[in-house]
Amino acid sequence: MPKYRTLVAIIIFLGNSFAFGQDYSQVLFANSVLPGNYGYSLVSYSGFSWVENVKGKIPLIDTISFTPRNALSLKYTSSIRGSWESAIYFPENRSYKLRENDEVLSFRIYLMEGFDLQALPKIAVLQGDSCTDKITIQNSYTGQLLPGEWLHVRIPIRHFKGLNHGSSVSGIVFYQGGATGLEVVNQLLIDQIEFIPANLPETDLSYPAVLNSVRAYEKHVDVEWQLPLDPGIRYVKIYRSVDGKNFEAVAIRPILSSKYTDMVPVTNRTYYYKITWLDHRYLESPFSVVMSASAAPISNDALLDAVQAAHINYFDKLIEFNSGMHKVNFQDEDAVVNVEETGYSLLATTVGASNGLISNRLYLRRVSNIVDFLTQSAEQYYGVYPFMLDGRSGKGVFAQDTASFVSVQATAALMQGLIVARNYLRERLVMRGEEGNQAGNVEERLAATIKGIDELWSRVRWDEFAAGDTVLYDSWSPQTGFEYARPMGGFGGDLLSYVLALSSPTHAIGREAYEKGFGVRRTLIGRDSVDQHPVYLEEPFRTDTLIYGYYLDVGRINQNLLESYSPFLAFDPMDKRDQYADYGLSLTRLTQAYKRRDNEMNAGNVSSDIWGTAQNELEAAHLPVIVPAISASSFAYTPELAIRSIRRMYEDYGAVLFTEFGFRSWISIHDHQVSDSFRALNQAAIPVMIENGRSGLIWNLLMSHEDIDRTVRTYFHLDN
Repeated sequence: MPKYRTLVAIIIFLGNSFAFGQDYSQVLFANSVLPGNYGYSLVSYSGFSWVENVKGKIPLIDTISFTPRNALSLKYTSSIRGSWESAIYFPENRSYKLRENDEVLSFRIYLMEGFDLQALPKIAVLQGDSCTDKITIQNSYTGQLLPGEWLHVRIPIRHFKGLNHGSSVSGIVFYQGGATGLEVVNQLLIDQIEFIPANLPETDLSYPAVLNSVRAYEKHVDVEWQLPLDPGIRYVKIYRSVDGKNFEAVAIRPILSSKYTDMVPVTNRTYYYKITWLDHRYLESPFSVVMSASAAPISNDALLDAVQAAHINYFDKLIEFNSGMHKVNFQDEDAVVNVEETGYSLLATTVGASNGLISNRLYLRRVSNIVDFLTQSAEQYYGVYPFMLDGRSGKGVFAQDTASFVSVQATAALMQGLIVARNYLRERLVMRGEEGNQAGNVEERLAATIKGIDELWSRVRWDEFAAGDTVLYDSWSPQTGFEYARPMGGFGGDLLSYVLALSSPTHAIGREAYEKGFGVRRTLIGRDSVDQHPVYLEEPFRTDTLIYGYYLDVGRINQNLLESYSPFLAFDPMDKRDQYADYGLSLTRLTQAYKRRDNEMNAGNVSSDIWGTAQNELEAAHLPVIVPAISASSFAYTPELAIRSIRRMYEDYGAVLFTEFGFRSWISIHDHQVSDSFRALNQAAIPVMIENGRSGLIWNLLMSHEDIDRTVRTYFHLDN
């Protein structure tokens, strides 16, 4: 099996766990965040042939590129007594479903001086572990082949024999083409690989782009522009200068957001910016006005403000227009929303409203929109929602050819967010300066939204999901019932579902479920050989272990720390104790032990402040990766450890990790890979837990709800 097939085979597809990065899904390569080599590639060669590589990956070049900031470099020797191949994949095992037969594979090539045209490579499309037939790059796809300039290669998809239109494209492969003399080295650069329509829209680019503002911090500058209304404009191109005269292009961004965070090389310097619009052919509009800002050192509080604002911006830009819910990806035409992540979005945007990043009026309108959608349109059973919904129709969105089902875990996260929003609206939202009917309309919407949340909360029939009144199950299907459901319990993400199910004013589960369901962790280990019933390994809630110098009554060091944090985004663990654990103390100790573990395994390379590892679920065979959300969201428990980690990641790795949407999901320092996507739980945990550590805002809003308070008094005090 070729090496690239082996790589594809070991990657685990996470489905909808990640929101796509800033680029359109059909873009295979635009640029690499990390310099040096491209992590989502694989090179092999044999015999007298050779391909330059860095640890088996395609090298990058940053001195010449079609779109900033770098391009792929194919430098090779092609021999009749050998062969070579270089594969390029969609990042993080994403793939692309071809739209039409007249679609085109488009990319740019740059032939370096002395390039022998007979050495042009062949190319094939990769679909899973199979490839189409190879096509040779030639004049009919490029026009005249001239060295020293960027050439546009356009290959109609229908020209690839063996292409399966029913299967998604996972990448492309360049193969050795015509052979040249022994030890003859040719080099070509490749950039902006994408799948595009055969007929691209045209637009008028005679008017200049509109730059609204630039704002500098210590090591980054936020550049904001006015979104154009012309659908023919695809990208914004950002230029930077240190003298206001000589500008270089530093980035392009799709017209999906109005902001770019530029990590600057030096503090204590003034930077100048201007932008242009780009159409689908990469033609540029006239420049905008030039604006400047001066980067200077900032305090830890100011850094925390900037970090919170960036992560809240992620949710602000991913609100689906029709429903107000959290979109699965950035593509405008896609209305699929995520129920669980909407709960996280509500927590993060509540922080944004409280801190003045989102106006109270806009916040109310968004929460009201969500409530109306859930009440009037969204598919549900027993008050519980599917994991995914269509934001337009409200119908559940399920995996192809599977039964429909509803998710207790997703609904719990949603209800938690709605309760927090309800209490924020009731206790903290004050409208000033309203007059006449406008004030009345706001008051009516506010009252209706609070009432709607109370009704949604009351109609969730948690007891329907507690089999035998002892164990809460995570899902139910009208077709298959509980056949494929997982019994919930143990320390981790399931804790929130039990807390809410115990708190329901109308359909609560009983104490027996708390003791026999919540108190036991169950792991599926197989099925009974006779009747095929699932068989679970049952483990006690308590762990009672001594590790890295800390005694832990609950929690496991080999579990992603975010899983331990996730039920406490809004549920305040401090001074909460029951028969199983002292939750605040346990989380603090677990965090400290986690950091010691990561330091001993050299997870942060030379810095002990870089910590927070998790197994990369996409590539299970690889080393653990650094997840910025782990150390950053520990601010609620270990603020000194957290702020040192945040500052170190910002200063040392900000250029590849920190964006207008906050920190990326992960970075693999040792494998030279970085995520180009964002995960809703990660993006929410950082601003929410920082705010809990600073003001206790989200904790206080949930814990002040009368139903939650009753449960806490009943179950989470040792003297009861």
